[in-house]
Amino acid sequence: MNANPKLPEKKSEKQNLTIQLDKSVIRLAKILAASEGLSVSSLVARLVEGATAGHSELERIEATLDKLTYEEAKQRAKQLMEQGIDYHPGRYVPREALYDRYFR
Repeated sequence: MNANPKLPEKKSEKQNLTIQLDKSVIRLAKILAASEGLSVSSLVARLVEGATAGHSELERIEATLDKLTYEEAKQRAKQLMEQGIDYHPGRYVPREALYDRYFR
């Protein structure tokens, strides 16, 4: 039985991974694996899979939020374009005057 239902059920290509741990950690891992009826390799694999399984879900949520933020910004920009700019055609300000106001 798969402890994490979000993990794929199909067989996937496996690859070995070598790690270094303190002797005391290895000893405890062996005891824990034996109590669960697993090999140390299977125990570590489950722990790593469990730790990484949520990341794809987190990435999906972040992408959804990014999309929502983009859609909100797009909608706001569309509203602003429909409103138009508050432009007063009778109030022409020459470029030189603007330059004097902001840069001197």
